[in-house]
Amino acid sequence: MHRVRIAAVALLGLCFAVAAAGCGAGSPTTTVDPDSGLPAELTAPFPGPGVQVELQARAMARAWREWGSGQTPVCVRATASAELRAAIARVFLVEVEYLDAAWPELAAGRGYRCVLVTGPGAVVRLGPDLVGVEAGAAVAELNAGAGIYQFRWDGSEWQDATPQETGVTPTTRVS
Repeated sequence: MHRVRIAAVALLGLCFAVAAAGCGAGSPTTTVDPDSGLPAELTAPFPGPGVQVELQARAMARAWREWGSGQTPVCVRATASAELRAAIARVFLVEVEYLDAAWPELAAGRGYRCVLVTGPGAVVRLGPDLVGVEAGAAVAELNAGAGIYQFRWDGSEWQDATPQETGVTPTTRVS
């Protein structure tokens, strides 16, 4: 009986050793992306700080077109960083006013005197080749909207994407 146990334990140990040796066979350098849990080869690089600011400005411009109907003037909080302001200037192509955090300048009868573009949120990974940025726009106190604007990695750059194209429908804090 003792020999049977020893043989069974030895056989079990041999099975584990063979299975462990087979794991990763043929691909000893495979690494796993910590954000997605997918093999790194299948994962787009996460955007660096400069690219993140560009994506944030692009998300704000998409929110402005979607919720603000492209109306002008455009207002953004004065707390926007210099990097974000530069990116906004590149993507909006219209004059943007920077207002202080109190927002008293917005009042204009029933609506705002400018389209208030809010955000941007942080760049978050939504999939192996997909990131999103939350942004919104308001034209009046109860006339506003926000969304998570998606960007898909095409192998060389981040392209605007939609939930219909990606099959990913993230929700915002107000969804």
